[in-house]
Amino acid sequence: MGFPAVPLVLAVQSRDGTTLTNTVTATSLLDASGKAALAGGALQVGSKLKWKLRGNMGVGASGAGTMTFDLRYGGTVISNLGAMNLRTSSCAASHFELEIDAICRINSTAAAFECSAKFTGIQALGGTLASTMPALGQLPVAGPSTGSNAVDVSAGGTIDVFGTWSVATSGNTITVNDVEAWQLA
Repeated sequence: MGFPAVPLVLAVQSRDGTTLTNTVTATSLLDASGKAALAGGALQVGSKLKWKLRGNMGVGASGAGTMTFDLRYGGTVISNLGAMNLRTSSCAASHFELEIDAICRINSTAAAFECSAKFTGIQALGGTLASTMPALGQLPVAGPSTGSNAVDVSAGGTIDVFGTWSVATSGNTITVNDVEAWQLA
């Protein structure tokens, strides 16, 4: 009996990625070991990918704005998961989890990806939630949508997760400590 081709572990990160704080510049949140490097032809229509990120995130006292996560293939944004509303009261850096699902659509030389995500943490959803009550947010809010930037997956590339704060505030900070990435189909 042969081994199944999938699920396939694409990347495992167990050390801190880049800490993104007090800037509105889009920045990779992953350490090099958390980035999934795919050979040309590894993806086709219907290929499913999944990421699970864990880390710490804090939100500034007021006017924290939003956090936007995006998925990039070879440097091209393949899915902007939309702006996530943040708490309106300060929140010290505390645990969060982000799960991202992506499905390859179209064809291998002009692939687009349909993506969605779940964010769990006390930093999300605005309001003044109790510090002990995590919130769950679905991204993008309007539901899964196919990204507008097609990429040539026949050439291969690296998939990365970026984050962008909408406001540069001293309390806004995020660090990804742990990543797992898989190809499911």
